[in-house]
Amino acid sequence: MTQDDVVTLLRELSASGARELQLKVPARPLLREGGRLLPTQHAAMTPEAMHRFATHLLTIARIEIPLGQVRHREFSFGVHKLGRFHATIYRQRGTLAISIAKLALPIPTLEDLGLDTSIESVFDQNGLVLICGTRERAAAMACLIDRYNAAHRGLVIVVEDPMTYLHRDGTAIIAQRDVGTDVDNMAAGVCGAVRQGADVIAAGHVKDRATAESVLRAAEEECLVLACVSAPDASLAASWLLRHYDSDRDMDVKARVKRVLRGVLCVPEEGAARYVTRRPSLRKAS
Repeated sequence: MTQDDVVTLLRELSASGARELQLKVPARPLLREGGRLLPTQHAAMTPEAMHRFATHLLTIARIEIPLGQVRHREFSFGVHKLGRFHATIYRQRGTLAISIAKLALPIPTLEDLGLDTSIESVFDQNGLVLICGTRERAAAMACLIDRYNAAHRGLVIVVEDPMTYLHRDGTAIIAQRDVGTDVDNMAAGVCGAVRQGADVIAAGHVKDRATAESVLRAAEEECLVLACVSAPDASLAASWLLRHYDSDRDMDVKARVKRVLRGVLCVPEEGAARYVTRRPSLRKAS
């Protein structure tokens, strides 16, 4: 297993249109196409070959970490003329395994989500906009960023874990920060974006108290903040922030959320997404 072999597999991933490459001992390298994992013509992976693959992959990504200490590590990297990828190196049954996803996904349009141009009113006022619903939350956030990029002059800072969609500068300037590679954690990325004077801050996932607090403070600093939460519907989206706080501080947090919340974009399992501008319930999520 040489570095050229690694690049060859990345090239096959890009050329095939597959979503991801999976490597695990003792299977052949697998490509996910149309929801199915299909074996490639390459030889089955051995523990030694997997270790060499991981070593070459880290070299390509320009990351220096001791493989012997890796239990789970995610990072993004780019390869000239092939695009950008997100990789996960993890352990299973004592051996290394690797998952690599191609990031150059087409950004969905308003029509793809079933929305009309009225959603662009979200850019008229600073504050907090929550994105909830299905796993398409990242797609909805990317769509909003793309619409802003087409018509507004400002600085957009996107903090994700992992980075999902690639944005190129349009009318706006877009900086994308990948947690673990460009910034230590989501909260640090959001706080840094405030200090950098971002006009729009996009947080890929609010999953802990530090991130929830950084998102609230950014909105209180009169930034436009787009934040994804894993609430199943719009009525619970705001409450999903409260679940990260202690009960004795609920009243203070509720008041803060009421002051900055501008709306909720919900992406359901089926049907069109919808944008709710009224303030949803702030009951504590269980």
